[in-house]
Amino acid sequence: LSMSSTGEPELAVSPLKLEARRVQDWAFALVYALIGILTVAIIAYCGATGHESISTILNDCTTNLTTSAEEASDDLVPALVHSLPYLAIALVLSALLGLLWLGLLSAFAKPVLYVSLFSQGAVLVGLGVYLHTSAPPTSDCGATTGDCTGIVGPIALIALGALYLLFLCCMHSHIALTARLIEQAVSVVRTHPGLFAVSAAFLLLKLAAVAVSALALVLLAASQLSITQVTPGVCRFEWEVSRLDELMYMLVLLFLYWSVQLCLCLRFYVVSLTTGIWYYTNESLAAQEGALSAKEYPRAPICTAVRHAFTKGFGTVALASLVLQLCEWLKELAQRGGRGNGLIGLLIACCASCILNLIEFLTRFALTFAALTGRGFCASGRRFLDTSKRHGLVKVIAVDYFASLALGMGAVVFALVVGAATAGAVAASGAKSQVLLAVGGAAWALASVVLLYIGALLLNVVDAAYACAVLDIDHRMRTGAFHRPAMAQAVLAKAAPQLIVQQPGGEAACAVPMGIPA
Repeated sequence: LSMSSTGEPELAVSPLKLEARRVQDWAFALVYALIGILTVAIIAYCGATGHESISTILNDCTTNLTTSAEEASDDLVPALVHSLPYLAIALVLSALLGLLWLGLLSAFAKPVLYVSLFSQGAVLVGLGVYLHTSAPPTSDCGATTGDCTGIVGPIALIALGALYLLFLCCMHSHIALTARLIEQAVSVVRTHPGLFAVSAAFLLLKLAAVAVSALALVLLAASQLSITQVTPGVCRFEWEVSRLDELMYMLVLLFLYWSVQLCLCLRFYVVSLTTGIWYYTNESLAAQEGALSAKEYPRAPICTAVRHAFTKGFGTVALASLVLQLCEWLKELAQRGGRGNGLIGLLIACCASCILNLIEFLTRFALTFAALTGRGFCASGRRFLDTSKRHGLVKVIAVDYFASLALGMGAVVFALVVGAATAGAVAASGAKSQVLLAVGGAAWALASVVLLYIGALLLNVVDAAYACAVLDIDHRMRTGAFHRPAMAQAVLAKAAPQLIVQQPGGEAACAVPMGIPA
C-alpha cells in the first residue's frame, strides 16, 4: 500500500502501487457470494415443483386465465407492431443527442450549467404557484394528525424554489468549479470511450441479476401453490407459506436489491479508478518531461479497473452497495411514516431522509477514495472526512449536487426532445392517438435510460476527478509537484483560498500559503 510521509494514503494508480494493493473487506464479498449461491440453490430446490405448478395452470386451468375485459380493437395491436421500428430511430437519436450533449458540456460547460440550474428553480416556483391556485383547500391538517401535503406542498415548493435561486446566486464560485470538473469529465470519457461499453456491460449484469431473482421468486411462489381442478378448465388455488419459505423470500429479495446496488457501485469503482489513472498519467509533469516510462502507467486502464473491481476491491464494493441499499430501505420507511401523521410526522420524515442522504453521499465518496487509494471502506471513509475538514464538506457536497442536478436536467430535456420527435414521426404516418401515446412514451423512456446513464457516468467522473485533485493537493509537500497544476489551481482557488499554486521559473508547481514568495 502506498503511503505518504504523514502516514496517509495517496493516489495509488501506478502498476506497482496497484499490484501492492491488498484484498479489502473480504468478509462482505463472501456474504454476497453466499447469498448468491443460496439464491441459485432456491431455484434448484423449487424448480421441479414450481415448473409442475406452472404447467398445470397453463394446461388445466385455462378458464382462470381468461378475463372479462373488452378485447382491444383488431387493428390496435398490428398498428403498435408496425410502429415499433420507430423505437430504433429513437435509440439512434438518443445516441446522437448524447454526443451533442457531450460537445456542449465540453465547449460551453458554464453556460449550460447555469441554464440547467436556474431553470429548475423557475420550474419549482411555477409548479408551486400552479398547485396552490388549482388545488382545493383542505381542513383536515392538524399538528399531529391529518394529511398536510395538499396545503404544505405548494407553499414549500414556492419557498424552496425562491431559496434555491438565492442559493445559486451565492454559490457562483462553486458552480464555476463544477463546470471545470464537468469539462474534465467529458475529457475522461473522450480519452477512454470504453467506459460506455463497461457501463453497458454492468447494466446487462444488473438485468441478469434481476432475471435470476425474478425466476427464483416465480418458482418459489409456484412451488407453494396447491392446485385443485374443480371442473374442466377451472381450478381452485391455495397458497401455503411456511417459515422456511419466508426466509427464502427474504434471501432472494436481499440478493435482488443488493445486486442492483452492487452493479451501480461496480461501475462507480471502475470509473473512479480509470479517472485516477487518467489524472496520474495524462498531461502530468513527468509525462511532459519524458520521465514517465511505459512501465509506470497501466496500458489498459479500464481492464485494470475492472479486474481490481472484481478481485481486490470487490469486498469494498459489496459493503458500499449494502450500505446504500439499507439507506434506501430506511428512507422508504421514513416516507411511509411521514404520511398521515401531521406536520410533526412530515418533519421527522424529512430530517431522517436528509440524514440518510448524507450517509449515502459519504458512502459514495468513501468508495471513490477506496478505488483511488486501495484502502478499505472504513479507512477510505475516514480519509474522506479528514480531507473534508481541510477543504470543506459543504464545497464537495455543492459540487456533487450541482453536477447531479445539471446532468439530470439535461438528460430529461433531451429525452423529451427524442420522445416528441418520435411521436411526431408516428403522427406523420397517420397512426391512431393510442399508438402515438404508446410509442412516444416508450421512446421517451428509452431515451431517458440512455441519457441518464450517460449523465450518471459523467457524475461519477466528476466526483472522482475532484477526489483526485484533493489527493494531489494533500500530497504536494511529499512530491513537490502536482500531476495537474491547472486542476489543482482550480480546486485551490475554490476550496482552499489560503493556498495558491506557484510554478517559479517553469519548475514543478507547488501549493504555498498566500503571502509567501516563491
